[in-house]
Amino acid sequence: MNNNWTKILTDISEVARQSLHNLVSDNTPPLPQCYEREFMQVATRLKKDTVLQEVMTDQAECRARLKAIMTSAGDSLDGAEKILKDFETDALKSLALLEKEFEAINDFIKAIDEKQGEKLGRNINSFLDAGNEYTRKIGNAMLDIRQHRKKLGLLAEEIDLDNLSGTYNAQTWHHDIQEITEAANRDADSNKGFCLAVIDIDNFRQINDTYGHPIGDAILRQLGLLTKNHFTASGSVYRYGGDEFAVIMPGIQIDEALRHVESFQSQLAKTVMIADGGKTRIKVTTSCGISCWKPAMTAEEVVDRAEMALSAAKKSGRNCVRIFSE
Repeated sequence: MNNNWTKILTDISEVARQSLHNLVSDNTPPLPQCYEREFMQVATRLKKDTVLQEVMTDQAECRARLKAIMTSAGDSLDGAEKILKDFETDALKSLALLEKEFEAINDFIKAIDEKQGEKLGRNINSFLDAGNEYTRKIGNAMLDIRQHRKKLGLLAEEIDLDNLSGTYNAQTWHHDIQEITEAANRDADSNKGFCLAVIDIDNFRQINDTYGHPIGDAILRQLGLLTKNHFTASGSVYRYGGDEFAVIMPGIQIDEALRHVESFQSQLAKTVMIADGGKTRIKVTTSCGISCWKPAMTAEEVVDRAEMALSAAKKSGRNCVRIFSE
């Protein structure tokens, strides 16, 4: 085993022990979702980037495979629907032609033998009814295909979402921040770039210690909804670690990004978080750091600058916004 893997395993062991210790100290049951959340928080706090990268890589690969399967299934359903639609069109044309032919035959038979003509007419009508029933079944099959495709779309969306806050999850964050940075660098001459805001709940660990993790989860859920609703028109919101949220705002400059974030904090100041069936009412504040992409910058550089601005906001007393400055 090389030294790199030895260090990764050592870091994982350290994060795992600290996570379990925290759960026991907080009297929190070590359920999978609780342990996963604590593991990610500890790894982020200890800046175990290698551990986070290993976890995110596995989850990202799983997510990519699931999305590929869903895309393939969606394509197959599209193909099936097109075949059925074309078949239905041809069937209706054929039935229309047959009706005309059968009408002519009916008139001819009736002219020769009215009794025989009635019998043949009944057989013809029975045949046409069967054709109409067949067409109805084709229509029902197409409806089923549309419903299945809609369900696939919802499942694909759920893969990208954080199940607690309702924002995009950490895996989607790592994918999107890389993709938007690469796109900005590819079209540096014409691309307006983007700004990144990192938002952290002030004293969130103290809230968990005082009220318990269920109340903390309720706050994360409500803050996620508030953040997502506020930035819907200007960017995408991600929960990328513990109580930290990130907002990617494409096509804007730093002054506009600052206005959006200050507006969000102003709205938050008027909001009371409600939990435990209304028994617990808490007002929370956030610290925010903002950075903007510049040509040739990597995604890591943009994120690091936003994190440094966030750190400056915390050192300034929290509940404020800071912009990265050279």
